[in-house]
Amino acid sequence: MKLLTFRTYLFSGLLFITSVITLFLFIPAHLLMRSQSRRRQVYLIWFRYFCWLYRMTLSVKVVWRGAIPDPSQQYLIVSNHQTILEPVEITLHFPNVVAVMKEELTRVPLWGWHAKDFGIIAIRRERRIESMRTLLRLAKIARDQQKNLLIFPEGTRIDPGVPVAFRGGLPFMYKNLGLPILPVVTNTGIFMSPRAKALGRGTIVYEVLEPIPPGGDPAAVCAELEAAMTTCKARLEAEGLATRR
Repeated sequence: MKLLTFRTYLFSGLLFITSVITLFLFIPAHLLMRSQSRRRQVYLIWFRYFCWLYRMTLSVKVVWRGAIPDPSQQYLIVSNHQTILEPVEITLHFPNVVAVMKEELTRVPLWGWHAKDFGIIAIRRERRIESMRTLLRLAKIARDQQKNLLIFPEGTRIDPGVPVAFRGGLPFMYKNLGLPILPVVTNTGIFMSPRAKALGRGTIVYEVLEPIPPGGDPAAVCAELEAAMTTCKARLEAEGLATRR
């Protein structure tokens, strides 16, 4: 337990210190690089550092199962959400990813400014109708720019053992964007708590499920997807608990 606490403080401390320094260093890059795509490559350097840092300090490995069926195809990537790890890992694993996130995160000093420059789509969850319209408009722009869209339809970080339940928004996006859904399921919550506390060493698994083509009934598709992701999540969590040490 003491070792896990030490790993937690080590990861959190190093992440905070290096993030503050990096965010200030990125300001010149923002001012000097006119191309957003070039600035995005600079941000991805920090993403790779983040992944290296948590793997080393928390002593975990990451395994991806399943492949992108058609790398040239755009997808609406749908993932369960347990920790701070998934947005970064998925953004690095798939090409040209734009994530949908809650607007509150963009209010974090300096970080929020860089997040918007990176290209995230921020929505205000308390204004549902307005948020859906904004989300669709920005998502269509990203789609037309040949980017993959990443959404966490559970709406917040969910503990292990809880069935996958979508809060809303996904049926609307599936119906109006015309993109296939690519489900991703992970068991990160077995090794890290929602508040970034280390829970044990082991292997984090991300599993890519079969894509769902566009054009189906949104309600039926999302209900089937919830069930499939819940089943996969339970299997991965059991596997993680069996190997956690």
